[in-house]
Amino acid sequence: MNKEIIYEVNKLFKNDGIHDTFLEGVKIYTTSKYDPLSPFIYDVCLILVLQGKKIGHLSEHTLIYDSKNYLVVPTTLPLECETYASKEEPFIGLIVSIDKKMMYEIIDCVSKKEAIKSKKNSIGVFSDEITKKIEDLTLRLLHILQSKEESKILGEPILKELFYRIAVGENSSFLHKMFLDNNNEAKIARALKII
Repeated sequence: MNKEIIYEVNKLFKNDGIHDTFLEGVKIYTTSKYDPLSPFIYDVCLILVLQGKKIGHLSEHTLIYDSKNYLVVPTTLPLECETYASKEEPFIGLIVSIDKKMMYEIIDCVSKKEAIKSKKNSIGVFSDEITKKIEDLTLRLLHILQSKEESKILGEPILKELFYRIAVGENSSFLHKMFLDNNNEAKIARALKII
């Protein structure tokens, strides 16, 4: 993540902890201390690390999410995580709850080619590379989070584009599976769309 992103996010919090924003479902988590391996329960979310690094463990799998790789948790999962942070370089992350209805609609519209292109994933949770487009969206999101009015008016379209970018990511196959293939809510949503 670029320096402008770090500059903008620092306007949104003062202390370590989990901070609400003007946009429901978007929180900022920051810590200036190294956290050893600890159990966490993640709900359906996207985690964008703006500074620092986390290493997550799920059975024998290891996931690294940092300023170059985001983490997507398409279903509620327990993870053991190690957080790398210091006073000089605190860990700063955006936790974005994934709007299920919005994600159903996006994945339903994404071409089959995009879904086939993505790599197979058997563990559910996945990390993927932060592209320039995702970095630009993150900066736009941080700008609007400084205003209650802008968050209310512009927040949803930015989140929708962000969800689209992760839906066409290289490792997003489980996201497609989770939201379309084996999900009753998705089947109901598609049936209602037809009606």
